[in-house]
Amino acid sequence: MYGYGVGHGLGLFGEMFSLIFWVLVIWLVVSLIRHKHSGKGACCGSAALENSCCGKKVDNATDILRERFAKGEISKEEFEEKLQVLEDKKTID
Repeated sequence: MYGYGVGHGLGLFGEMFSLIFWVLVIWLVVSLIRHKHSGKGACCGSAALENSCCGKKVDNATDILRERFAKGEISKEEFEEKLQVLEDKKTID
């Protein structure tokens, strides 16, 4: 009366629609899981080369150096030495 199989009586079209639906559901679940576990999102692959990622600016070397100094990972002397190297490198480039 109501038909048999996956397509619920709609024939080949119903079966194809059902197959496409489940493929999309599985793809969505896998994408969400991968995005959650990547830590940075899907858009942050090649965009990082352009110094931005998902609308966020990627830290440049000077900012990273200042952050390491603020955290106490490097001494004042190391900070000043590395900062000088970075500033010299900017003038050369």
